[in-house]
Amino acid sequence: MRAAADAVAIGYSGVGELVPIQSLSYGPRTGPGQAALRSVRAWPVYRRAMQLFCASQWELIVHIILSNWRVRRWCEYRREQGLVVTPAHEMGKLLAILDVLTEHFAAEVEQDLQHGAVV
Repeated sequence: MRAAADAVAIGYSGVGELVPIQSLSYGPRTGPGQAALRSVRAWPVYRRAMQLFCASQWELIVHIILSNWRVRRWCEYRREQGLVVTPAHEMGKLLAILDVLTEHFAAEVEQDLQHGAVV
């Protein structure tokens, strides 16, 4: 999901698309490059994952999972909004979200683990 969210938000770089400088031209292009197409293809992956959750969970996902906030910072942010939260309760919600995401992306997670990735 992190890769899909990054692709949707900031796109992919075009490193793999080696275009000689001599071939640069002005005017209409024949279509989007491979990097742009990969970014567009990431949108349904991200959308399907986010549809598993409600709006209050989206905010937690964006801040803690995608923006790398610590749970303590998240709790401070929620308290500034006038909400009563505890780190233990918010960590429980985060673990439940991660369980749902793990189940949703089970095949990808299993493949990453088989290739030695640390999840």
